[in-house]
Amino acid sequence: MDDLEKQSIEQFNAWSKDFDQKRFWPFYFSNRAVLNTLNPKHGSSILDVGCGTGILLQQLHQLGKGLNLYGMDIAPEMVKVANAKFGKSVEIRQGSANSLPYEDNSFDYVTCATSFHHYPNPDNSLREMFRVLKLGGKLVLIDPFTNGFLR
Repeated sequence: MDDLEKQSIEQFNAWSKDFDQKRFWPFYFSNRAVLNTLNPKHGSSILDVGCGTGILLQQLHQLGKGLNLYGMDIAPEMVKVANAKFGKSVEIRQGSANSLPYEDNSFDYVTCATSFHHYPNPDNSLREMFRVLKLGGKLVLIDPFTNGFLR
């Protein structure tokens, strides 16, 4: 595991308990852009890479399109918070974007919102996202942060 991943786990585990209350505002605009771009078809499958506490997954669930939602995050405490929100209606796993724990061609859509700057090997992470994306699927990646500064 890379040092950046270790630091991310520590940081996000510490933030997990109040993440939604104290840190939601930057995700509102990013998630809105993702939702507008994505426009998922009814019943499709979506993986949110770096899902954190599941903020984007909640917004996707509220679309009422019968979506099959999945999330993956590296921080175990974030995964715990997200799982507590959804129970069994959304599958959320702990794992690294460098090695997604899913089969090839699994998802109609893959999203990655405001977490990409935490990935130590972005090229490999992108390859992994495309690996799990079905042929003809859509990847939506948005990250307004680079090296901690708004871009």
